[in-house]
Amino acid sequence: MACSRSASLGVVALAVLGPAAAAAGPAPWVEVKTPTFTVVSDAGEKEARRVALQFEQMQALLRELWPWARFDSSRPITWEQKGRAHPVGIFAERPDRNWVALRTDAALREADAEWENPHLVVFHEYVHLVLHLNFSQLTFGERASGGELPAEQRPLNRLVGRLKEGKAPAEAEREALGDPTALDRELRHYVMERGFHYQRRSMTLRVETGTWTSRPLPEAESLGLRAAFHAAMGRPTEARAMADEALKLDPGCAVAYEAQAMAAYRQHERAEALRILGHAVELPAASDHVHYLYGHLLWDETQEKAGLGPVERSFERAVQMNASYAEAYNALARVMAARGAPADKTFPLAARASQLAPTVVDYKITALRLAASGGDVEGARLQAQALLERAPSDDRPKLTALLRQLEAKAPVDPAAPP
Repeated sequence: MACSRSASLGVVALAVLGPAAAAAGPAPWVEVKTPTFTVVSDAGEKEARRVALQFEQMQALLRELWPWARFDSSRPITWEQKGRAHPVGIFAERPDRNWVALRTDAALREADAEWENPHLVVFHEYVHLVLHLNFSQLTFGERASGGELPAEQRPLNRLVGRLKEGKAPAEAEREALGDPTALDRELRHYVMERGFHYQRRSMTLRVETGTWTSRPLPEAESLGLRAAFHAAMGRPTEARAMADEALKLDPGCAVAYEAQAMAAYRQHERAEALRILGHAVELPAASDHVHYLYGHLLWDETQEKAGLGPVERSFERAVQMNASYAEAYNALARVMAARGAPADKTFPLAARASQLAPTVVDYKITALRLAASGGDVEGARLQAQALLERAPSDDRPKLTALLRQLEAKAPVDPAAPP
């Protein structure tokens, strides 16, 4: 049976044994799936469930604090053990997945009055992930740890409430946060202090476990998943060796082909990556990212408009598999525009990409180009001007160039890369 991709719309985690336990010999891998998260572990089902519970509790905490927030990240998360000297937890955002690596032998010391979770960095980064899913710009930071809640929570909720009422951002900020100059002064004082103040609150986090599933992972699938991690972390040699081992056990292991392709792509072997992906997309278990990356590389090789059909189908397949895949929506909008589709068909796709990933200005630029090509040049110009006024420095050159085109009423190519 072809091995599948262990993924969900939330978090995938490789929960691994510590060095001492691993020295006794390789342990079988298991997978535990919750409604939101997937945990893959060589530390046994009990340990995998414990880790899954921590992630579910973390999300339950955030859902109670921020009932307005969305949590459906398009990229899953995973973790590994690497050698004997490494941190207990890391978090790395990559195009294929948001990867987590955790040691499961780190004690939580929950009996202590002032216990500290050794995996705090991972949960901290998960909070960042959730915030970036909901805000195009963050003007102040928040921190949550083991039920210790920041005093900044209420202004944030007020701000989101005003925005959901349809108020303009500037008006919403004034009503929810008050004088921006005073707020900036308070925040600067806060971050310059040696200690951070927070509130402590007792909360009951209800997590239903009745729908969770578990299964032993075939060796080929666990090897393929770990190979994908090596590729994502910039270790192509290890990735290819482990993927080759997986494919010897199961020639239809989709995630192993994905790892091979990612390793080749990261080593700038685009033709080899395209060849591998061409085989991978034919497998039933090919991931949404495989279909997206195949379309991306195929587009680079396609010179004629008439040859863009397979590219469009690859992007379309990616969004069918993953309704939260912002990058694929944006690419689909662009390739459809290149093939001559009207703006009323392509603009909603680009708008969806921008909604899913509000921090990515490229998706906003695609949407504005499509709006302008559809006839709303003035509306696109006004929105570009508003974006430019609050854009970070890295995004300003792209927005400035677009604004100049729109002001000059010059033709814009909605299919061009931003």
